[in-house]
Amino acid sequence: MIRMGAPENRIRKKPIRDLDTAEAAAFLKVYMWLVVFLGIFGFFLFGYRGLFLSILMSLVLTPLILMISNWLGKLVTGAFYSGRRANWTPEERFAGEVDKARHLKRMQDYDQALQTINGVLREAPDFPEALYLKAGILWEGFGNAPAARGNLKRIIEGKADPDCAVYRWAVSLFDELKQQDQKNRR
Repeated sequence: MIRMGAPENRIRKKPIRDLDTAEAAAFLKVYMWLVVFLGIFGFFLFGYRGLFLSILMSLVLTPLILMISNWLGKLVTGAFYSGRRANWTPEERFAGEVDKARHLKRMQDYDQALQTINGVLREAPDFPEALYLKAGILWEGFGNAPAARGNLKRIIEGKADPDCAVYRWAVSLFDELKQQDQKNRR
């Protein structure tokens, strides 16, 4: 039986050291400005009593001002930055997955690298960098030269720019695999 006052049932408050520093800085900045401005007016109007009241009023007004500014910020952001979706290139969209596959290839985890790069190619089937990486994985990891050449051929015959580095790498590796294949046939 659990008692209501047992430590397991109490709601733990967030310790002060876990507060977000940006929130704390914003609070202190607004609080200090309010103390200064209200303090000047309070002191001239009511003397030391006005200075004391400005400190108390600043404590009450600071959270209110922060809530209003947060709400206004969201409203303005929503008005200017809503409705349009990003038009990213495949290089931008899949940079993380391609880097992951490249790392897995370096670590000689070819199965996982192939699985990762196949996921990218399902989304962007003509992405030259992914096709080149897949060709490298198939050749280095599985010794499958025909499948590697097929991916390289898709880059060479596809929409890749002949001046782009991946295109040149694909041509070079394609020629190398072709020569390797001819040597194996002799």
